[in-house]
Amino acid sequence: MNSAVYEDKPYYDVWMKSLMALPALFAVVGAGYMVGKDIEGAITLLAVAVLVAATYWAVFPRKYSIHSTGMKITLGGPFSFNVPFERVESAINPEGATI
Repeated sequence: MNSAVYEDKPYYDVWMKSLMALPALFAVVGAGYMVGKDIEGAITLLAVAVLVAATYWAVFPRKYSIHSTGMKITLGGPFSFNVPFERVESAINPEGATI
């Protein structure tokens, strides 16, 4: 792709961030509750929390770039999507609540 004409970071509102944090938070709280009773279960829940956080990091967009030939959506780490303009059918402004 050519050099970027426009770059921007995605916007995540408070509700989206809260919904994203809930599964990892539940796993960490559950692990804290289980530490005195079942150490293997607590370690498993901490591993689940790390796995959920790593999945979110890898899947959710970090940056959008508009190039002269198309658009690039950069995800966490080495992951990204290149979308040529020929594949874009329509672009609209979102209306209503953003989650």
